[in-house]
Amino acid sequence: MLNYMKQSLLRQFAFIMIILVAFIILGSLGLGVAFYSEQQTFIIERDDLLDKQSKITEIEEHFTEMLFRGRGYTAFQSETELEQLYIEAKKLEQVITSLEMSELTSEEAYFIKEITDFTFYYLNELMPQRIVLVEAGDYDGLRDLSEQGSTAAINQILSTAHDFANEMDEKLIMKNEEFINKLNQVSIIFLLYLLFVLACIGFAIRKVVKEIGYPLQALSKATLQVKAGEHVNFVETDRQDEIGTLSKSFEEMVRSLQVKEEELTAQNEELMAQQDELTGQQEQLQDLLYISESQKKKLELNNQVISTLSTTLNKHELLQEIVTTVSEIFHCDKAMLVLLNENRDYEVIGVSSSQAENFIHWMDNGVTIKLGQTKKLFVTKRESHLAEQGYHDERSFSYDLFAPIMRADGELIAIYTATRVGQSFLPHELDEHTMIMNQISLSLDKIFLYEEAEQNRLLNQDIIDNVNEGILLVDNSGSIIQINRVLSQVMGIDSVSHLLQLPFEEWIGKLGNVPEEFIHFLTDTLRHQTDAVMTYRYEISHPKHHVFDIYGQAIFRNDEKIGTLFVQRDITVEHEIDQMKSELVSTVSHELRTPLASILGFTELMITKNLKQERQAKYLETIHKEAKRLTNLINDFLDLQRMESGNQTYQKESLQVVHVLQQVVDLFQVQHPDRKISIKNEVKEPYIIADEEKLIQLFTNLISNAIKFSPNGGNIDISVDVVNSQLRIAIHDEGLGIPRSEIPNLFQKFYRIDNSDRRKIGGTGLGLAICKEIVQAHHGTISVSSEQGKGSTFTMQFPLAKEDRPIANELDSMSDLPKLVILEDDNSLAMLLKEQLNETGFHVIHEKDGEQALKTIEQAKPDAVVIDIMLQNSIDGWSVIEKLKENPVTKDIPIIVSSALDEKERGLGAGAKHYLTKPYPPNQLSTVILQTLVTRKKDGKILLPKETE
Repeated sequence: MLNYMKQSLLRQFAFIMIILVAFIILGSLGLGVAFYSEQQTFIIERDDLLDKQSKITEIEEHFTEMLFRGRGYTAFQSETELEQLYIEAKKLEQVITSLEMSELTSEEAYFIKEITDFTFYYLNELMPQRIVLVEAGDYDGLRDLSEQGSTAAINQILSTAHDFANEMDEKLIMKNEEFINKLNQVSIIFLLYLLFVLACIGFAIRKVVKEIGYPLQALSKATLQVKAGEHVNFVETDRQDEIGTLSKSFEEMVRSLQVKEEELTAQNEELMAQQDELTGQQEQLQDLLYISESQKKKLELNNQVISTLSTTLNKHELLQEIVTTVSEIFHCDKAMLVLLNENRDYEVIGVSSSQAENFIHWMDNGVTIKLGQTKKLFVTKRESHLAEQGYHDERSFSYDLFAPIMRADGELIAIYTATRVGQSFLPHELDEHTMIMNQISLSLDKIFLYEEAEQNRLLNQDIIDNVNEGILLVDNSGSIIQINRVLSQVMGIDSVSHLLQLPFEEWIGKLGNVPEEFIHFLTDTLRHQTDAVMTYRYEISHPKHHVFDIYGQAIFRNDEKIGTLFVQRDITVEHEIDQMKSELVSTVSHELRTPLASILGFTELMITKNLKQERQAKYLETIHKEAKRLTNLINDFLDLQRMESGNQTYQKESLQVVHVLQQVVDLFQVQHPDRKISIKNEVKEPYIIADEEKLIQLFTNLISNAIKFSPNGGNIDISVDVVNSQLRIAIHDEGLGIPRSEIPNLFQKFYRIDNSDRRKIGGTGLGLAICKEIVQAHHGTISVSSEQGKGSTFTMQFPLAKEDRPIANELDSMSDLPKLVILEDDNSLAMLLKEQLNETGFHVIHEKDGEQALKTIEQAKPDAVVIDIMLQNSIDGWSVIEKLKENPVTKDIPIIVSSALDEKERGLGAGAKHYLTKPYPPNQLSTVILQTLVTRKKDGKILLPKETE
């Protein structure tokens, strides 16, 4: 068994550790059991003492409470106190019974017997006597009964109970001290045990160090000696474990190495001699290899130059590659290649931009002349600059090479220059430079030809790109040879180059959803073998509607077809204009002929037949309505023409928009009493700078449309509010609504929605176009939102006026009628105006002659004057206005021009306050005069607000 253990360090170490761990476990277990036993004994004894103490305390409490209840009964004769007495006696009996079950000392047993006997005596003898005396009310007898010695017995019992309680406290203290002493003894024993365990561990460590550490240290020292080549003295050992085996193996290995070392030394000396011989041969081979590598690299660079020269068509890329590669081939420190073209294009390596520009500036005065004359390269020697010498202090020289690049006709087209610092150019290097320059010359010729061809191609491409028509040239197979930007954008491709060489099947697909007949036209044209022009018209609807005319013609060269040219022209606008013209003619014809037919028919009836007064009035009303319809139509045409030509004038002033809206709404409310038209104003006095007549025309058109396109009735709601410092006016109806697809075209002139319901309603398609022009002329915007079948909302926004200045639209109450003078040579119109103004409350004086009118005006001093411009057999209205303004008496009298001439700007410039273009409603004149005279005082002086443009 002992030999078995000696053969393994692991077994020895495991045995020691098992013994040590077992001793530690058993010792710890013994100490733990002893400590637990003492702890349990202490707990039991302490709990017993605490229980006794608690019960004795309860006995004392219940006994005292019982006596207290007895005295309470005696004093107060309370049955409740008597009941509580017996309850406390019962509890006292229960506690005594529980205490008797515990292990008692003789003193404790005697105390229990004493208190039990007294309790029995108290309850069965003493209390019955007290009850009888209490019931009899014999207090003297109670006093005698108390003096018989029961009080002393009670005090003795209570004193004994208190002594027992104190005794229990002392016993608990003694038990605690006894337990603490035992714990201290156990701690001392545990400390001694711990020291013993540490000693055992120290012994085990010493054993390990002695048996393992020291032998390993000796082996490590021997290893270092072997490594250093020193002699090693081995000590014989009889150990059978791993250390012994390792020592013996190491000794054998060292002895074997010493023998082999001697053999290797001899072989090494022989190899050293062979190595010296190989070193010489290696140096020769390295020299040959360097020469070979240099030649190889040079050939590779030459091939790279040749490849670049033959494949590159980018001029700057070619120049950069030449400079970089040639300078690397000949180990130049810096180099530069300059083209002698107009831009003097160049590329450099190792040269700054300022140095390059300086060389280009001066080369024409020396280098270029010499190279052009000699047509040979040359080398110059010079002292190196400080920047070229770098950190070298000794003097050095630089060698500059200048090589010409010539065309075949001898023209100098470029100059190559290179510099070496401290090393000259050898003759064979100069020859190689000449050969490379010749190759560069051929490559540059090729690039110049390519650039010229590319420039011509780009010029042709720019020309066809700026043509409005789409141009496409394809070869006989249908692949694209050339295409312009217009047609490429139709295909959805911005870059023309992406479509070149695209096969027929692919570029056809990029045209979108085209008709099948269009594809047949293209294939037929490609197969066509004559020079006849073939045409085709087609339409597409996605993404937008377009109409195209396309022309195809075969291209021949030397009677051989080389391709087909297609020219596509977008005629969408022309097509739409033709349609609009046709529709306009149809619409205008209908809109003009219908009222004319009514007018002619009714007038013929009135001329040829004797009609009743009522019938004549009805016919006249119809004639008036149709004439007004014709007038509105003609005015719409003229207004739109003036607006588009920029000749429309606007008399802008600060206006209260709601008042203007209310005028228009009141007019429509009279004409359409069945419709409810409401205005919701959320702005206090909303003023804008505007032309009142144009605003009335704008609101009239929009409200008229709202009524006209609501054939089934419904309310019309108008709202006025402010959004982002803009006055917003929205007119909403509950009519037919507008299809979403039609909204973008709604404000185009002559545009009408192609719908049977709207065709029945009629119209010229000019109203909304005029509305848009009016809104834009007032720096505003107009938009529409609609839901088909539920109605539409037209929204306008105008800039708010910076200063609100109201214009009243009715006169203050006056005692005298205001006087007016009308200068009009047409009696019928003058009578109509006079009747209308008389009904309004004016006193009207009519004059036909200009001279007479001047006299009348000066004498009557009217509140206002109405003047027609074109007067027969008299001076014209312009002269009358001029003379009125020159006369101090009449210069302040307001002038209103009423004329068929559309020269509003001239009239306002001459001094007129308002300019009305015939025809106009008679009530419009009275409205204008009322607005003008609103601030007039009784003395006849008129105060007008300052006009704001």
